[in-house]
Amino acid sequence: MGILGKFFGPPNVDELKAKGNIKGLIHAFNSGDENIRAKAAEALADSGNNSATEFLYERLNDNNSLVVMGAIAGVTKLGDSRAFSALLGIFKEKKKFTLEFDLLKGASAMSLAKIGGTKALQPILEAIRRSNSDLEVAYDKFALKLLNAPESFVKNNKASLSIMRINLLIALVIIGTPEAISAMEELLAKEKDQNVLSFGRESVRKMKMRLQEQT
Repeated sequence: MGILGKFFGPPNVDELKAKGNIKGLIHAFNSGDENIRAKAAEALADSGNNSATEFLYERLNDNNSLVVMGAIAGVTKLGDSRAFSALLGIFKEKKKFTLEFDLLKGASAMSLAKIGGTKALQPILEAIRRSNSDLEVAYDKFALKLLNAPESFVKNNKASLSIMRINLLIALVIIGTPEAISAMEELLAKEKDQNVLSFGRESVRKMKMRLQEQT
């Protein structure tokens, strides 16, 4: 990297992490680039520095949804009981539906599943049962990338997804226990959205295969 790139290019998170440069990582988090922010958030979580930890928790309350998304990545990496409680607070927060809030709720659900496993099952199930077919829907390439959906589903780039329901089902996939499979089958029996059904049925099949391989 040339001298101009060093001073004016994007922050080098790996270098900042290696040097233990907390102020530099916080600056990187605030850089405005989503990928750098997420990477910096995880580096801050890995640092074990108390001020870095508190910074991440404070950012969970930021008014900018993209900043909160970055903070969720870092808090998820912390992975302790405080992280679970903080993410559960975001997940249970009630706001009028917007795409930004929907993505935050979905991200927090997936993080709860990663941290808490079966402990996250009940709140996720309650949220799925509360959600209904008249939620606004959107086609979101980021969510679609996470789904690992069937090829025919991916090709239909005009598909309209209920982001909330899909992300909550992803959280059940992450939990991956027999209880999560049973819960998903129960929910799919009442599901009317064909896109959600397609993803859900394929997920159940893969989850059962995974469990069989583990026995």
